[in-house]
Amino acid sequence: AWDGLSMYDLSRLNRWYFYRVNSLAEAVPGMMIINQHYFQHNILEAGAHWVDAPWRSRNNIQSWGENQGKGTQFIEPVPFTGDKRVFTADLFYDTTCKERAELYRQYIWNVLDATADAPNIYQSVSEEFTGPSHFVEFWLDCIAGWQQKTGRKAHVVLNATKDVTHAVMSQKRYADLVDVVEIEQWYYYGQKLYAPEGGKNLAPRQHQRLTRTSNPDFADIYLSVNEAVKAYPGKAVVYYAKAYDRQPWAVVLAGGSCPTISIADRTLAEAILTMSPAPAEGNVYKMQGDKSALIMNLSEADVPLPMKGKAYLVNKSDGSLKKLNSATVPPSALVFVKR
Repeated sequence: AWDGLSMYDLSRLNRWYFYRVNSLAEAVPGMMIINQHYFQHNILEAGAHWVDAPWRSRNNIQSWGENQGKGTQFIEPVPFTGDKRVFTADLFYDTTCKERAELYRQYIWNVLDATADAPNIYQSVSEEFTGPSHFVEFWLDCIAGWQQKTGRKAHVVLNATKDVTHAVMSQKRYADLVDVVEIEQWYYYGQKLYAPEGGKNLAPRQHQRLTRTSNPDFADIYLSVNEAVKAYPGKAVVYYAKAYDRQPWAVVLAGGSCPTISIADRTLAEAILTMSPAPAEGNVYKMQGDKSALIMNLSEADVPLPMKGKAYLVNKSDGSLKKLNSATVPPSALVFVKR
């Protein structure tokens, strides 16, 4: 490779790495592991990372030596800007090059072969992905082809910008492949929408420099999640955008999954799984099922319980319960009711 060390073989995975991933999945079966196939940082921002990347033509046996000019077919020498940055995203996401596309497909299939049997490993296209919809569609086509060939099921997380997510999910053949919609590249703040367009060759932090936003509050995160839950019925929705760890109960009450939260009381944890979000009423947020309800009162006045039954104040930090001797929910309180 360019540094004088051995070249990569793009047809072979790092067996030790995937052994470690599968060992983690087996050791902690309740953990959702998101396995990202690519890493966009290498192709948009720091040229120092691209020079080391396996996909760079100079670094792999499919593209260099006797195969020079074949394989991934990226520009050599690396086209730095100001001796620091590199702009390789347009080429990287261009799958019209048949040799490059075949190497991608082979790699994606190899990753699925190595990880898809673990029920808690979910496949995602890339870390920090703000790329175009056509690359996501290519990636999903590869997954569909693998599933058809092997008869196995891959668990898929769709993590893209809001416009790309919508474009992909509006096509049934792609939506059918997706199990989880991840909100990371868009969110509401002060009820205003931050949603950069995909395929603009800007990383998340570069988009953020163009549009300064405040931290989302409870209502903002609730809106982001609940909007996606309604838009994509039957799909789990996870929220890991800005301030994701500050208002995890907003994710819960909006119908989202995998919030950064602890729920000490098993009865409450099991009851939440039977509830669905009810329409918010001002600053009052509710989930309700046949035998239980959860209500967050962020208004300035007491509000009545949504059903008769035993009521408990929920500790927002650890999900423990304390009996509530009242027929109303006080301001700033989270209350669990069960018949």
